[in-house]
Formats: sequence, C-alpha cells, structure tokens
Amino acid sequence: DACFDFSNDTYVILKNFKIRGCYEGINLAGSGTHNIVIDNNEIYATGRSKIIMENGAHNIEVKNNKLYMSILGNYHPGVWKGGRTYTHGVREWIYYCYKVYLSASQSSSDEEEGIRASSVGPGITIHDNEIFDGMVAIKVGGTSDEVEIYNNTIYRFSSTGISNVKASNTRIHDNLMYDINIMHRLHYCEYTNNGRHSYFYNNRCYNPKGVGDHTYFFFGKSSSSPSKYADFWFYHNSFVGGRNVFAASPNADENKGLRDTYFINNIFSANSIYGNSSGLYKGSSSMVEIFDYNWLGGYYPYTGNLPAWAGQDNINAKGQKVWSNSSMPDFELPAGHAARNAGIDVSTNFKINGKIYQPLPGMEPGYYTTVAPDMGIFHVNKTNQDLPNPPQNFRIISSIP
Repeated sequence: DACFDFSNDTYVILKNFKIRGCYEGINLAGSGTHNIVIDNNEIYATGRSKIIMENGAHNIEVKNNKLYMSILGNYHPGVWKGGRTYTHGVREWIYYCYKVYLSASQSSSDEEEGIRASSVGPGITIHDNEIFDGMVAIKVGGTSDEVEIYNNTIYRFSSTGISNVKASNTRIHDNLMYDINIMHRLHYCEYTNNGRHSYFYNNRCYNPKGVGDHTYFFFGKSSSSPSKYADFWFYHNSFVGGRNVFAASPNADENKGLRDTYFINNIFSANSIYGNSSGLYKGSSSMVEIFDYNWLGGYYPYTGNLPAWAGQDNINAKGQKVWSNSSMPDFELPAGHAARNAGIDVSTNFKINGKIYQPLPGMEPGYYTTVAPDMGIFHVNKTNQDLPNPPQNFRIISSIP
C-alpha cells in the first residue's frame, strides 16, 4: 500500500522524490526502524497519509517536504465552523466527505493526513515542512514519546492542524498555522500516561474573523479524579482571528476543568477567549491551573467578565484586538503597545500565585533584551519575513459532485 516501505530499515535518507497516487506515501513501522531522514520530497494525491511512523519507530527526521491533497480541482479544504458563506459550506462538505464517507472504516481514524506518528519511540522531529490542503496536517497518537514539531507552515485544513492523541512529551513551536478549522486539538486530556507533558509555544496562529477555533481540549469519559493530570503548557503564542482561542468538550467540567493546564505570556486577539461549556468558564479559580500574563482581547462570554481562574497579571483588553482580523498580520506588536514588556521571564525559575515553576522548554536566558519579555511570539536572532496572506473568498466555479 505504501510507495516506500522502510519498516525495520535503518540509516536511510530519502531525498528529492516526487510521490503520488499511493494509499500511503512512506511507511516507517517497527522498533527496528530508526535513523531515517525524509528530506525535500513532494508527496501528494495519496489515499491516506503522506508519511506514517508507527509501532516503535524512532530517531526519524522529517524535514523540508511539501505535502498536500491534490484531487479537489477548484475546491480547497479550510476553516468553516461558524461560517455562513457558500465557501464555508463547501469546506464543511469536504470535511464530512473525506472524514466519513470516503474513509475505509467510516471514522476519523482513517481520515486523510499529512503525517502520522503513532506509538513511536523517542527522537522524532518534524520541521521546516509545508503542509496544506487536507483533513489533518500532523497527528501524534498512541504512546508516542519525545516528538518535536517546529518551523512548519500549515494551512487550509478542514479538520485539524496538529492533533495530539494521548502522546507524551511533545514540543510544538515556531510554526505558522492558518485557515484551519481547529489549529491544535488535544485528545483525551484526562489520559496521563504516567506523566503526559505537551508544550505549545512561539506559534503564529491566524483564522479569518469569526470562523474556527485555535485550540480544542477533548475529554473522554468522566474520570474519577486521577492523582495526576496531563500537563499542557501554552506560552508566548499569538492567536489572531477565528471564533475562540480555546474550547473544551463538556466532559471538561466532569474532570474538574483543565487541571495542570497553563496559559502564560500569550496574546488573545480573537473573537472570544473561550467557547463551548459555560461550566468551565463560570467555574472556580481551580478550573485552570495558570491563566496569567496574557493579553486578553475580544469577547468575554457568558458573564461578560474574566473567569475566576484568570490571574491578576493578565491585561484586560475586553473588546479590543491587537491587529485587524480581516487579513493575516505580521504578528509584530505595535510600538508602545500594552503587551510590550508585560510578560514574565520563563527562561528561569518563575513564581505565579506564590508557586515557583522551573524554566520552560525552548526558553534560553536572554530571549528578550528589555525590562521584561513581550507577550505573544518572540524573535531570537531572526529577521522578520513577509508572511503570505491566507486565501480569502474562494471562488468555486464547478459544482459539487
């Protein structure tokens, strides 16, 4: 089923290939599969995943590849939830068509994907790829451990950008993501896997005004108060446009909220800071572990006020936005903006609510040169580049089959 099957192979470099027309582009399966580099390939028009790593494969680098679906003609996947236009309707049809009707098992487990890492071993890095036009860009699942996803450009997905299903020790950072129904989805948040940690930082996320969510927390069945919850860290991200910065399934209430979830030094410049269950938003201060040092614009749902779990060092910017949501910004804070020098240094031990936390991954001393770090994304020894505008107002010129 795979064009290239490197199961239980070692020390392979696959570079400069064009792959199309297979059920799977590249298959990397088994604990004997390691020290593989997939570099600078173009993979498209596959029936399922472009690249699959699973069942203990480890020490694999996927970089500089171009991965996309190319069987839609004038149709494009992309964000649709909350939209009211014909284009949003077409994208919703694409979502249900490829997720349910055309999958082998008529379920999301078989939906089209760019990269799947399922129950992989350590040393998986996915970076500097361009992944677009599909259902899911990257899915990390099973008992996967030590997966790093960075410097990727991900856009136009009708389902999810990056999906984390029970995986441990993931680091997702420095990605540009836009025009995606759910940018980042965390599955089974009550699942601890003996200490589950996920770090999402320095990402640029944009959706057109009022459509799609940036992060979604999915809980399974109600848990009987586990002794250890999964750790989810969100810091130094800029969330622009869309409907909600984050939302959670109703079972979040039954699992006592987003325990051991941390939002620090982020910019929320979307329509609303939160959506879905009112129980979480109206809950006590313990429903979210840390929600502080964030710039909070947009709509405050349910009560019109910040929730009880919002810390005192957030910037209340109700009804405001840093940038216009009509097009993707350059993500640069305007001079003199309130979010400048308003964050907390997370490259060393830091204290919030009287508790001391250890330095966060990816943060090196000196990552800012002012009196305090800015909220939102940061730049370290990088020159700013012009970012492409996301596609707007697609003109659909053929009929739905």
